[in-house]
Parts: sequence; C-alpha cells; structure tokens
Amino acid sequence: MSTRLGRWRSSQWQPGVSEPGKSSGRRLVHDVAVALPAWLTARVLVLAALAAAHPLQTRYRPLASSARRVREGLLAWDGDWFHDIAAQGYAALPRPGLRYFPLFPVLGKALSIVLFANVGLSLIVLANLFALLAGAALHRLVLQERGDERLARRATWMLALAPPSFVLVMGYTESLAILLAIVTFLTLRRRRWGWAALGGYLSGLARPLGVLLSIPAAIEALPQLRQGSGRQRLNALAPVVAPVAGCLTYLAWVGVRFGDPLLPYSSQQTPEFRGGFANPLVTLVKTGGELVTGQFATKNVPHLPWALVLIALVVLACRRWPLSYGAFALATLAVALSTERLGSLERYGFACFPVVLAATTLVTSERVQRVVLAVSGGLMTMYATLTFLGLYVP
Repeated sequence: MSTRLGRWRSSQWQPGVSEPGKSSGRRLVHDVAVALPAWLTARVLVLAALAAAHPLQTRYRPLASSARRVREGLLAWDGDWFHDIAAQGYAALPRPGLRYFPLFPVLGKALSIVLFANVGLSLIVLANLFALLAGAALHRLVLQERGDERLARRATWMLALAPPSFVLVMGYTESLAILLAIVTFLTLRRRRWGWAALGGYLSGLARPLGVLLSIPAAIEALPQLRQGSGRQRLNALAPVVAPVAGCLTYLAWVGVRFGDPLLPYSSQQTPEFRGGFANPLVTLVKTGGELVTGQFATKNVPHLPWALVLIALVVLACRRWPLSYGAFALATLAVALSTERLGSLERYGFACFPVVLAATTLVTSERVQRVVLAVSGGLMTMYATLTFLGLYVP
C-alpha cells in the first residue's frame, strides 16, 4: 500500500525547468525552433512519397481507385471528408460523414475566407501549422516534466517521424487533436484548471476520442477534489467534465439537426468501417489465430504487430510517466482495440502522445536515435506511399 501511495504522490506535478529570465514568448519561439527540423524532415519525406506515387500508379495501376487517391494527394481518404464538410456542410453529405467531428473543418472554413475560398489549402495549412505547434508543445511538456533538453528534443523527432505521422502532413484532424491533448496536459499538470477545461472542451469537439481526456483530468484533479474548498473543487472539476461537454455539444446539434444524437458513433460501427464493439482480447486472440494459420489476407492481421507494439508502449508509459499519462494511453488503446476491425489502429495509437513519450524513453543514445529515426522515417515514407496508392487505409 505504501508503495502505491508513493507512486501516486510522485505522479503529482513537480517543476522541471523554470528557465529563469525567459518570457513566455521567448520560450514559445525556442520550442518552435526545436520542433522545426523534425517538422520539415517529415514534410520532405511525405511529399517525396506523394511524388513517387504518381509514376508508380501510372505504371502499375494497383487498384482502380489508385488514380483518384493520387490525385487527391494530401486531401485523400479522411481528408476528402473534411474538405467536403468544410466546403458543403454535413447536410450535403451521406450520414457517415457525421463521424468526423466539427472543430477542424469549421476552422478550415474560417481560414478559407482569407485564402481565396480555397478550403483544401486551408485544411492543409492548418494541419501542418498544428503539427508544428504540437511538436513545440511536446518539447515544452517534456521540459516541464523531466527538465531534460535532450529528451525533449528527441520527443519532437519521435512525434514527427512515427510511422503513422504522415497524416500530420495531410488534411487530417490528428495534428489539432494532438496539440489540444498536449496543451491540456500542460495546463492540468500546472493546475491551471480554466485553460485545461478549454483544451478539454475543444478536444471533445475535435474527435470522438477527445472525451477520454476526462480520465487524466480526473486523476490530476483528485487531490483538489478531495481536499480543496468548494470553489477549488469546482475549478478542478471543470476540466473533468469539459471534454464530455464538448462532445455532447456536437451530439446535441446532430440530434436536433438529424434526429439521432448518436449518429457520429453508430455510423462508425458499420461493417464497412470499424464494425461493432468487440472484446479486445477476443479480437487479438482471433487475429493471432488467423496469423498462425496463414490467413494473411484478413483485414486485421496486418495490424497485429502494431497492436503488440502499442500494448508494450502503453505498459511502458504506465511505468515511466505519471499516472495520468499511462491512464490516458491505456484508455485510448483499449477503445482502439474494442472493435471488430482494427483499421487505422496505428493512427489512433500513435496520436496518443504518451505512447510517443514511452517510445522516446527507449532511445538512450544519439547513435540509437539515428537508427530508430531512420527506420521510423522509412516506415512513415512507405506507409505514406501506400496510402497515396490506395493500398493502405490510414
């Protein structure tokens, strides 16, 4: 019992690097400057993948849809949905479009006002801007937690070059969701409840998994909820309920507009997408059996190795990072695995930044870092190329 209590207390925030003499503006500039090289490298690799996909599609024509995917480029797959939502609104699209939460396309529509009404360009600009800011925020968070500049710099590279991180270059909501999650943790750990509530509320509007930020918020707020005054308890409670409130705001609008508030979730559970709820253990065991018996063509088998990697990284996050980090990673992976089909598992898993931080702690030297980043960047480029050819669903 005393060991558990000690681990709980050690998970509470302690100052890392205060950087005396640096204003908030100077710290932000420093964080962005640190994140910039990794951010630029990722964009060079993804654009190279897109350039390579054009002649590959022309020569081999792997799928009937490949020409369309290559033509859509950075707005392929979910990016096409976000583009249509921003340009036309939900009412003009099939009901499955409701599974894409509104914050990212609304921001894209707003930015298009000053970008010559080019919604596609607006979404790509925003996604890449948010990705840069996410790297900067992650650098600041690691400094705040560990006070280790090397680890913080390494984390920005691991985030930018994780195998599924090519979606941070595309018109996807992931970069915004990652940024909001990191900012929410930054403010939660400093007990800035109002800012944490704002980050959580926006996260609930950004993607279906945004509600999971209520879990780390509850963990961080628990001491205040147990021992604080009435006003302090209300302040600490705000970031706990905010992610749910953000999600409910969108669901309530869907209910009023389309008659069923659960459409954003039920439309995701059709067989053509991720299917219905399933026990994660049953799914993993069944997929392992398919692998052993040589049924490589099933849709879940290609995701099994990544499922095992993600499970290991979540365990590591629980052991090496504060309790709220591990709980957030565990909840995210549990939800991602609780479906009949494991499509997009890699994107869901690595978009949970504590998973990236767990991987970062495994890299113990500059030499190992170079090898890991070379392999990870190569995998990211490969997956990006397959995505643009329509052979991989991100």
